[in-house]
Amino acid sequence: MTRILLSILLCAVTAFAADGYDLDKDIALSKANQNFRAMAAETLEKGQLEQLVQIENDAAAFADSVGYTKPLFQDNEVILVRFLQKDYAFIANVDSISKYDYTPGTYDRFGDALRAYFRKQMASGELEGLFAQVPNASDRAFARIVIARCMNVSRQELSEMIEKYTDDLTNENQLRYLVQKYWYKEGYDLESYACAAVGVSYNMMLGDVSKRLDDGLGVTADLDYVRNNILFELRLAIDLNRYTGEEELNFTGGGFGVDVGATVFHTDRFFLRLYAGIGLGINELRWDEDTFEDALSPVFGAGALVDMYVNTTGSARFGLRIRSGIRNVGAGPLDISSGANFYTTVSFVLLETRYKEFEYKYPEAKK
Repeated sequence: MTRILLSILLCAVTAFAADGYDLDKDIALSKANQNFRAMAAETLEKGQLEQLVQIENDAAAFADSVGYTKPLFQDNEVILVRFLQKDYAFIANVDSISKYDYTPGTYDRFGDALRAYFRKQMASGELEGLFAQVPNASDRAFARIVIARCMNVSRQELSEMIEKYTDDLTNENQLRYLVQKYWYKEGYDLESYACAAVGVSYNMMLGDVSKRLDDGLGVTADLDYVRNNILFELRLAIDLNRYTGEEELNFTGGGFGVDVGATVFHTDRFFLRLYAGIGLGINELRWDEDTFEDALSPVFGAGALVDMYVNTTGSARFGLRIRSGIRNVGAGPLDISSGANFYTTVSFVLLETRYKEFEYKYPEAKK
């Protein structure tokens, strides 16, 4: 280090001697600054962090004495050094961080040593101990993410960290700064999309209607639009139960309706929705092609459906839909009484969505 100090002194003498030559003076002072940075690198390599403050003070005093304006530490090196110096007020302040939140254009021995020191602390687990010394939970989470940014962690990892520590980031300014500066997410929108499904149902008749209609099969068709996890659905059902009256008649039931519901849980592959609906039901008895009798009635119902998709990439996804619910059955022609239909449906389903850039969802208290 004595050799470095002598080099700095020589640079200072050269700078003063070259007072009439601005270029020569600037070169001499830049070399002096580089020598101070070399001293700082040596202290980091030896783990002598307490000497960083003295070196920084000596460099500042030297710069003031010769009119040199270039700082000793560059861009986000300032943030890392302030953290090592336990200047937590600086680290927690959005205004101070924003001034230095840039990656230096070039690295020298000090820049390499600084990042090597942090990587070593990270690998050994000692960095967690340094974060634990930050007294405030929000400041601590903010420091974690800012330090990760200074270590050139990818934007995807930074985004994941912001989501992980959102609950800890109670300081609104800190959270908004991190989101606006670092957070980015894109992908397929699984909260707004369209679905179509065609399937087969098993219909169990309940109540008085079961005295004239046996349980039976049916066919269904669904057309869904989901917006921000809210379901809007058009549904058609055709029931093919057997009529058990004295005459040999063909029975057809079902109807169409509108359902409104919500997605209560979903992953890339699995969706669970609850719904309730209203529609128009029909019961028809047919003697032959030209002779029939039918009755219309309002229908109300509710249920749940589960979609399970084979593929989890791309805008178009296909899979299996299982639906179960109950709806009322109105009285029909002849001696068909009213009751209910408990149904289970298995369908082929197709989902179509789009690729988009997402917006960060701030907690309610921070909006």
